[in-house]
Amino acid sequence: MSVVGHQDFWVVGSRLYFKRDDIGGTDQPWMDLGVIEAANPSFELEQLQLEDADGGLKRVVDEAVAKIDETYEIVCNNLNMENLSMLFLADRPEAFTQSAVEKDVEHDVTAGHLVHIHDDDAGLTELFKIRNVLGVTDGGSLTEVTSLDSIVRSTRTMVFDGVDLTTELAAGEVFIVHEDGLSDTGNAGSYTVVSSSFSVDTTVIVEQTPGGAADESGLAASSRVSHENAGTIYDPTDDWEIVSKDRGFIRIVDGGAISTGTVNIIFMPDAITGLRAFNPQEQQEEVKGECQIFWGREINAAQTVRQMRISITPASTSFTADEYSSLTFTVRVLNDLTATEPAGRVVHFKGDVPSKS
Repeated sequence: MSVVGHQDFWVVGSRLYFKRDDIGGTDQPWMDLGVIEAANPSFELEQLQLEDADGGLKRVVDEAVAKIDETYEIVCNNLNMENLSMLFLADRPEAFTQSAVEKDVEHDVTAGHLVHIHDDDAGLTELFKIRNVLGVTDGGSLTEVTSLDSIVRSTRTMVFDGVDLTTELAAGEVFIVHEDGLSDTGNAGSYTVVSSSFSVDTTVIVEQTPGGAADESGLAASSRVSHENAGTIYDPTDDWEIVSKDRGFIRIVDGGAISTGTVNIIFMPDAITGLRAFNPQEQQEEVKGECQIFWGREINAAQTVRQMRISITPASTSFTADEYSSLTFTVRVLNDLTATEPAGRVVHFKGDVPSKS
């Protein structure tokens, strides 16, 4: 038991709930900062002393408190977007949306260097979580066919139903398999022809192993394949390579067929939704609002709360691979002179109250 007679012994943990002030006139919800270390108040007092020097010896005859500064250093292990937005002095997280729609976008490139895939909007917005980089071209026209019928991964074989494509897909040519009709979109991408032959169907052996986990069959008419016409499709091994689809980077291979200039990158982003973005330093000041710090004991059978108006500012971070990462906020009590309790209050709302001594 924590209460023994008139004494209350604490083995305590803490939780902090925070409600931001209105943003743009919109009421903000309460939020839980999550796992934090026990919240410990620190007090800085500025004292005034009245001294009487009669007789040549100074004696303190009165003392008064001129300033009380109550602060908390809150060490938080929850690095969700709400807490990170306060760390970076931003407004609350906002929607980040990305659609799974195939795009063909011109990019500036430098031979031997990385390229970050971007959208075709005016700001050339960098994109992330690219599902497939389907191909890189010189921007010239390509020809599409819908006769791809099957893909066998183990033999790197693709069969085009009832059409002779041995000229268009001769050895050394590169073609693009789009996601249309595929049961496994990992099989989409650029492929270099090793050999091709025709007998009722065109059978093509390719250099690259399809990236999906399953073979494809019965695709004809639902598939879409692009091959060279007046444009060039660059080799996905000799001319360019994927560095990270999640981060949106490819590399232009030094010494390949792509020189410094522009290319068109054909890619399929993954769909992304949710409150995933914020603008750092948008607030340009500390974040303010209402706060409740709970001190819980005995598996929360006893609880006490500190209610107050606060400002919250970032103090430090510890982003590390050696232990759980954390961030630290400085919470400072603000006096609301219009309130009945200007500095808030403390309430022991659950558990036994110690007896009088």
